Order: sequence, then C-alpha cells, then structure tokens
Amino acid sequence: MPKLTVQAKQVLNETMRAAMRRETLTLLRTLPAESLTMELLAERLGVAKGTLYNYYQNKQELIADALHGIHLQVADEIEAVASDPTMTPDERILSYTGILFENFDRYREIYATVCSTEKEIDFQDRQRAQNIKSFLDGFAGELVRGAETGLFSPIADPAAAAMVLYSTVVGMMRLVFFREACYRIDECRTIFRNVVIHALYAPGKEPRT
Repeated sequence: MPKLTVQAKQVLNETMRAAMRRETLTLLRTLPAESLTMELLAERLGVAKGTLYNYYQNKQELIADALHGIHLQVADEIEAVASDPTMTPDERILSYTGILFENFDRYREIYATVCSTEKEIDFQDRQRAQNIKSFLDGFAGELVRGAETGLFSPIADPAAAAMVLYSTVVGMMRLVFFREACYRIDECRTIFRNVVIHALYAPGKEPRT
C-alpha cells in the first residue's frame, strides 16, 4: 500500500477532526459535558479510543475545539455583514443582532451545557473574545455612520451605546434561555427592532414598516 503524501495526511487529519467536532456538538445537545467521554465519542465515530488521542489530549481540549468552530462560523457571518456595501446603518445593526439571536437559537442546547459546566471546563476562546469586540466595533461604527448620514440622532459616546446594544441582545437571550421571558427568538428580534433600533432614528427618519 503506497504511503500517504503530506498533503493527503493533512486532509485526512482535518476530515477526522471535523467529524469529531460535529459529533461532539451533536452529543452536547443531549448530554451534559461531564457525561461526554472519549469512549462514547469513539464508539459513535466507529474508531478506537486511542485514535482520538492522536488529535486531542483530553475531552476538554476536544470540546474547546468544537466550540471554537462555532465561534469561527460567527466570525465569518460578522465579516459578511461588515463587508456588504449595500446595507444602511440600521440594516447592518439589525443584521449583527440577527447573528447573535440566530446563533443562540441554533446552539441553545449546547450553550445550556456550557453554562451548567463552565466551572469544570474552560470554554474561553480567543475567537469568541474577538467576535464580541467585532460586534461592539460594528455597532459603534454604524451608530457614527448613521449620525453622519442623518439617519440616526447623534450619540455622544458611540462606544458606550454599542455596549448597551450588545448587552441588551445578550440580556434578552438569557431571559429566553432561563425561561424568564415567554418570547421566541424571532419575537425578540422584532422587539429589539421596534423598541431599541426605533429609538436611534433622527426625527422624521423612522421607517414606516
């Protein structure tokens, strides 16, 4: 049997890692993190347990990498919005908040696991921190651009206002997550648009719909 080339090995390794990430996220939708074991994952993937240790030292490292994949996806979505030249400031702010709401809705079971086991497993990730910074910078930039074009009323401290916008979305999601608010995610998006974004418009600039 011919030996694999370096490139072929890299493809095979990444394919295996991708399969492990997907299966890890699938398991985290129904299992607490402490119940996810390397043995269980190996069984689900149909490989020997030792194979998994060729890629990750332990399950904490595996889970962290799986979550890192989610954060990378969010980063791509942020970039897609930021680079769209057709969007107005209000459309871009709504798109940023849409990413937050939709990502929460898509992975809510996984985030439930993260919240319940964050003391046992370090889920911190540089990409997640960078995403938060990107959201804050994006909000602040659109508030400035909106004021410059006359769409929004001028705001004395756009950075502080951006923090309020981001915190409002996160706060709404947490209320839904802990079932302290009886709204669906799509309803939360509508509320945010009609209450929070509406307050940003300059007199006479509010959209009719």
